[in-house]
Amino acid sequence: MKLQTKLTNNVYLLSFVATVGGSLFGFDISSMSAWIGTTQYNDYFNSPNSDLQVHLQIHALQNLTMR
Repeated sequence: MKLQTKLTNNVYLLSFVATVGGSLFGFDISSMSAWIGTTQYNDYFNSPNSDLQVHLQIHALQNLTMR
């Protein structure tokens, strides 16, 4: 059984959504890498290693989802 709708049948719309999503993800990653390299970030979080940074991000995501 093949499910086709106007939304999934439009290749241009699907390509546009995928491109915008990828661009936003790339922008987010580049923004975060710029922030965690600053002196203020390292001073505030006491020069965290990569494990602590992962825990900080997980904690921030949990706070967002609990609202």
